[in-house]
Amino acid sequence: MRIIDCFRSLFSGASFHQLTRAKNWRLVVFATVFLIVSAGGLFYVYSRPTEYRTGARLEITPAEKFPNDANAPGAATSENAAFLTEVQLLTARESLEEVAARIRRVGFGALLSGPDPVSSLQDMITVDPVQGTRVVQVWAIGEKPEILPFVLNELISVYEARVGERFVGTSFESQKQSVV
Repeated sequence: MRIIDCFRSLFSGASFHQLTRAKNWRLVVFATVFLIVSAGGLFYVYSRPTEYRTGARLEITPAEKFPNDANAPGAATSENAAFLTEVQLLTARESLEEVAARIRRVGFGALLSGPDPVSSLQDMITVDPVQGTRVVQVWAIGEKPEILPFVLNELISVYEARVGERFVGTSFESQKQSVV
């Protein structure tokens, strides 16, 4: 007795029995299951919200310490630590607050989700260091494509401004110490 014969009430159509008795009944079962699964998969894929992604690569050259600096650790660890510190400064809260302020000034403030724009920027931005280099891959991922390139460009410009401020402050202090 075949399994199909146990469920005669479900499959009582004559055309179905003719298909199951034919040589290619496996093809019919395969095609039916394939269509059902592919329709379900397509429904799942197209019912999800769209996700847009914008990326940029940024080369970070950490500030170097003077060779006679007593506070400087070993060269290999200080170079990696300085690079990772710069990566953290790229997405520091102060930088993201400045980016959020610039977003509001331009008129994109409504596009940021949630009550805290800085936390939504933290959720939106991902920074991945490229192994073996001083390059980081910065990604902005979100549902609104209008804001993503603007966020990345402003984040990079805020970071460059902060690095410039630190450099000017450090060089001014160094110049003061050399005069004294």
